[in-house]
This record gives sequence, structure tokens and C-alpha cells, in this order.
Amino acid sequence: MDLWLPLGELCYIYPHNSLEPITAEVVGFREDKILLMPLGDMEGIASGSKVVASGKTLRVNVGEELIGRVIDGLGNPIDGKGPIKTEKHILYLIIHLIHWNVR
Repeated sequence: MDLWLPLGELCYIYPHNSLEPITAEVVGFREDKILLMPLGDMEGIASGSKVVASGKTLRVNVGEELIGRVIDGLGNPIDGKGPIKTEKHILYLIIHLIHWNVR
């Protein structure tokens, strides 16, 4: 089965030992393979794990609402102050590209 996914697409990997999927991001391609980076615990992921495309890309909230907040690498709040409500967001892929160009 042919599967076409763009760089940055979010997918869900269903581990063999769980019904809960693990979110992953398309980070590259090698020959006819899609390379995924799991964004969580990788326990149970193995060759043959079911992968489902989400049709979405990872987006991170941006704005003054983030000032003074503590977030993880995906932009999720980890400071116990509740959700961060912003009106703007940026594609996570663009953040990667900016980071690579600054090095």
C-alpha cells in the first residue's frame, strides 16, 4: 500500500501492547520509507505497529500569553497554571527550520 505523507505530518502509532496511540511526526524519508519521530514513550512500538495519519501538522501557540509560563518541547504548559490560550500559532516545522538555519 502506498502512503504519501508530507514532512511535519502528525501520525498515531498503535503499540502492540496498548490501545492508546503514541503521537509521532514525519521527520524524513529514506528510499521508499517514511521516518517517524515518536513524541512520547516508545514502549511497544515495533515493526508492524499500525500507523494512522492525522491529516494535521504540529502547531505551537505563540504570543504574549506565554510570558512567564513554563512549557515543554511541544508547547504544552507544565507549570500547573492551566491551558495557555493564544490567538496565534506557528507550525512546529518552521521552528525546526529556523533553529537549523541559526546554527
